[in-house]
Amino acid sequence: MGAPEVYSSSDESLPEDYACPLTLARMKEPTMLVASGITYEGAALRDALARRPGVDPLTNASFEGPPILAPNLTLRNAILARRDKRAAKWAEIGVDDDGAAAVDGAAARATAADATA
Repeated sequence: MGAPEVYSSSDESLPEDYACPLTLARMKEPTMLVASGITYEGAALRDALARRPGVDPLTNASFEGPPILAPNLTLRNAILARRDKRAAKWAEIGVDDDGAAAVDGAAARATAADATA
């Protein structure tokens, strides 16, 4: 498995909404903090709330009571659909999901035979 896909403002490959505002990595478990309506990576949000209970980790706004977290299924489905579409495109052009070119076994054997001849 490769490194997490990280978003930067100069990188158009990852829509900004798919990246956690805390980790800047593509979210696998998009989770909304209901008090603010902001979606974060679930683990990052839980860690931030454990360190600073009652405070939104992005806005620093305080909220009353225990945090209410809700899975953002719409965003999760969009992220999965994009991942599946990209995987299909990579397979179509012969590249695996780590970006390495797939090598046809017969072509590799022929190339190796040519090199030894």
